[in-house]
Amino acid sequence: MGWASSPSIATRAGKDAHPTRVIRVIGYFFIWKSLKQLATQDEDTWVRSAAVEELAGNYKDDPDTLPILKRATQDEDSDVRNTALEELARNYKDGVTLRLI
Repeated sequence: MGWASSPSIATRAGKDAHPTRVIRVIGYFFIWKSLKQLATQDEDTWVRSAAVEELAGNYKDDPDTLPILKRATQDEDSDVRNTALEELARNYKDGVTLRLI
């Protein structure tokens, strides 16, 4: 049981990928998962805001990022809400997303 048996990692890296590529893909998943958790669950509003900003800027093509940003527009803290709205406007310029803001 190794990285090649993990469907998501094998798909992104390629089953015959060079080990360096595999390490980058694994890092991508760990960082993204950490940012997702920080954006939605951290108690510190600054941390949530920073995680929202990083997700929007660096992981905007990931299908789970947009729902996280939408949820952040309803955060209890105005700084997090404002960050989410700014990042939606900056990184998602399609008509559907702009109607949300």
